[in-house]
Amino acid sequence: MFETVACSSAHESLRLLEQEDFALIFCAEQYADGTYRDLLTSAPPHKAPVVIMISDPNPDAVFREAMSLGALGVLSSPCSKADVQWMVIRATQKSPAVRAS
Repeated sequence: MFETVACSSAHESLRLLEQEDFALIFCAEQYADGTYRDLLTSAPPHKAPVVIMISDPNPDAVFREAMSLGALGVLSSPCSKADVQWMVIRATQKSPAVRAS
């Protein structure tokens, strides 16, 4: 089982990433104080090994940009439970250090 943490702003997310390590991050496309770009370009890479971008139903441009910035994938919002499970599987396969406890 994974422990979850929720953040309501890009600033809060970046501050938390400076202090903690995470296996998987689900991020909204837009926050009041920034966007997913801030998270993907400013987060310390060793602190956030995998980033998943959750986007609107037409994600083509966002998908290309997010992937070029290092996102693991882009999910349309709302997404299904199976979509989230698949991203968790991909994240754990991609990084052997990531394990559920």
